[in-house]
Amino acid sequence: MHSIRQFFRRELRGKLRVWGSWLLVPLILINIHQEPAIAGILVIAFGALLRTWASGTLRKESTLCTEGPYKFSRNPLYLGSILIVVGVPISQNQWWLSLFLFLASAFLIRLIIGAEEQVLKEKFGQAYALYCQRVRRFFSFPAFVRTLYQRARGVRDHSFNFALWKKNKGWEPLLVSASVVLVTYLVAELQEHIDLPSTASVFSKVF
Repeated sequence: MHSIRQFFRRELRGKLRVWGSWLLVPLILINIHQEPAIAGILVIAFGALLRTWASGTLRKESTLCTEGPYKFSRNPLYLGSILIVVGVPISQNQWWLSLFLFLASAFLIRLIIGAEEQVLKEKFGQAYALYCQRVRRFFSFPAFVRTLYQRARGVRDHSFNFALWKKNKGWEPLLVSASVVLVTYLVAELQEHIDLPSTASVFSKVF
């Protein structure tokens, strides 16, 4: 019975990733009304680089990863995904949509993380408990500043591995982010010829 529950939890986590992503796509697309602003592009780029860095550091479930971006985030892959998602509406100066997407993404990811953290607790025990005390679930600002300071002084942890990056498909966030920015430009160009509705205009007509 326990194995059956684990199977359905694993399947649910996988489907949440897919369903959540596809549900956000139309909401983002219909709110594109201008070429992406530099602030949004920077947020998207930071999210992509964070995911790329984490992909070259994470040894999935074989060892407890506490190096690289895992020094300041227990979930840098998910944090990178959130930044990529909210970066698009930020590039359109849609701050209310950025907040909504941030909260929606954080909620969905929180559902996924809960089960994953339980597995890590069972696997790594006290080591994981101590790690959780040092580093917050999504972002630890003091640890982030320390990491930047160490790198500025030339201290390297040598945790990034290119072969591991390829194995974990670390190129995907770079490709996705570049595609997102390109699509945003194309949709903005199309809007010069086609009047695509925004969410605000749809709501005003309904209510």
